[in-house]
Amino acid sequence: MGKAVFVTATGTDLGKTAFSLALLLWAEKKGISAHYFKPVQCGFTMEPGQTAAGDSEWIARMAPFPITTKTGIRFSAAVSPHLAAERENQVLNLERFGKDIENLRGDCDLLVVEGAGGAAVPLNRKPDFLVDLALQGNFPSLLVCGLELGTLSYTLSTLAFLRERRVPVGGIAFSRTTPERPEIGDDNLRTLLDFSGLPLMGELPYQPSLQMGAGLKAEDIPDWLAPLEAGLEKWWTHCPT
Repeated sequence: MGKAVFVTATGTDLGKTAFSLALLLWAEKKGISAHYFKPVQCGFTMEPGQTAAGDSEWIARMAPFPITTKTGIRFSAAVSPHLAAERENQVLNLERFGKDIENLRGDCDLLVVEGAGGAAVPLNRKPDFLVDLALQGNFPSLLVCGLELGTLSYTLSTLAFLRERRVPVGGIAFSRTTPERPEIGDDNLRTLLDFSGLPLMGELPYQPSLQMGAGLKAEDIPDWLAPLEAGLEKWWTHCPT
């Protein structure tokens, strides 16, 4: 069975999917077979021909080579999974997605599982949380956060939540979704690493072609991945099987 990792974040629209893509591209470069799994897709667009398009489709479209992707269940409403399911008369549970994850891990060296929104997003009203899948499957989560004002509180609060849930955290990654790097970025980065005691996966640079939906060219990948390589290499070496 391959390794797995749960990509979560301190909130929504912070670059989880871009980081997931970077992790998949890094694995390809290392000769590691990697697949992508989105357990719950809440909200999606309709492509020409009425094909639902969400994060799995974005991953496949942005990569310059084929990537195996799978979505567990889709809901039309762009809301929390527990509410999206209720609106369609369904109840979500961890066991349903745990079986998918177990099967997918048998087909690759690394399974990248991406959450929905931030880490404290409920799956149902027990409450179970989507990130509990990492605890259930005994694999680590990676926390994606921003560098802007407010990230200290958001990130430390999220880490407190994850530790309360006993969800293992393998490291922190920073993602830039705008060209301008905040002036306080260096201090935020240093402070979070000092306070959390977690390893740094790296800082994913802003990539204009992704923001425009144009996709990556093969020649763009080395520079985009460069800030992550040392952190991911160390993480992969020590990541539990």
